[in-house]
Amino acid sequence: MKNSILELAVIRNDEWGRKVIDRIQHVFDLVAVDAKYHNLCMKKFYSPPSSGKKRGYRPATNVDEAMEAIYFYLEENSEECQFSLDDLMNQIEGGYRPDIRTVKSRLLQKYGDDILIVKTAQKSAVVCFRNTGYKLITDKFYANKSSDEQKERLRIV
Repeated sequence: MKNSILELAVIRNDEWGRKVIDRIQHVFDLVAVDAKYHNLCMKKFYSPPSSGKKRGYRPATNVDEAMEAIYFYLEENSEECQFSLDDLMNQIEGGYRPDIRTVKSRLLQKYGDDILIVKTAQKSAVVCFRNTGYKLITDKFYANKSSDEQKERLRIV
């Protein structure tokens, strides 16, 4: 028993393994000195040390890269009033596709009250910028501005 624990401690090659080696290397009979681990501690000792990497989560850079592609598309096509969420998802290159909920959350986080995401029963979600209509109307209004003051007054009325 002692030899197998010492071998495992050497294989572990970590702080805990070195402490175990220091404690038991000079003991002849572990049972005689009443040496024992708690069950949970023994299981942890026999399992391989963690690599330090978190498991179960995709790296955030994948989500960030995907969202950058969507942001770029939205800003390049800002004259359009609405976009389907499926079209936005198709702008992402590569094999990674973030979850729809993540995309919605990130869009709301970036654009705040300037964006509206609407889901209907028959169609996929639609993304609209709230200020696009206002911008189109005001741009049209100011583009048609007359240099003649009298004509401009009549146009406004």
